[in-house]
Amino acid sequence: LPAGLTTLRSFSASNGYHGAVSDYRGAFHGLSALTSLELPASVTAIPEGRSVSKLTYGHDNNRVGFSGMTNTFSGCSSLVHLSFGNSSALTSIGSWGFASLPALKSLRFGTGSALTSVGRNAFSGTTALESVVVPANVSPMGFRAFDGCKKLSTITFEAGSKLATLARASDGSGVFTGASGLRSLEVPPLVTEIPNGSTSTYCAGSSYDCNRQYTVLSSFSGCAALTSITFAAGSKL
Repeated sequence: LPAGLTTLRSFSASNGYHGAVSDYRGAFHGLSALTSLELPASVTAIPEGRSVSKLTYGHDNNRVGFSGMTNTFSGCSSLVHLSFGNSSALTSIGSWGFASLPALKSLRFGTGSALTSVGRNAFSGTTALESVVVPANVSPMGFRAFDGCKKLSTITFEAGSKLATLARASDGSGVFTGASGLRSLEVPPLVTEIPNGSTSTYCAGSSYDCNRQYTVLSSFSGCAALTSITFAAGSKL
């Protein structure tokens, strides 16, 4: 890849139904044989993923939509190693930016990373990912960033981390919700609070015979393997 590359471009098309996106293809879309990739230090952003709707027609000629999420790396089913050069200019990872990469084990940002923002669900469904080192300048980090990362045992925040706020969604889910493989965590020193969880209700069964169920979500819901949470020296919590 050219050393001066700054932007990862994409193609998208609308199906004409309320502006819904019918096709979205990122820069590395469909490269199923790709196993390793180092992006130039000049790349500034990983675009957010997009929800794609495929429209069909039912027996009564009504439109029926089938939606899924796609991103810059969709279809890169063999990608194991992804890295950025030292002193990377990357400042943001969009929502769903690295989501659903089933083989990705290693993600390296390099030293001196400029990364400041990680979107919600950024690594969701990246089931083989084993560890992540979050660069010091990251703040904020979106909710459910590691949802479904069942082999992710450690999340390390670089020394001098500027992360001060743990994002919270309206349903109560937070940054670490769904990180089922996480075993231990040290919360960065500038974090001032652990957000409140939230209780929601839903009906199990038909609307005529509602069996009301309750769910509680919090910043650590679904972290079934988590055995240790510590707070960094000088914590402001």
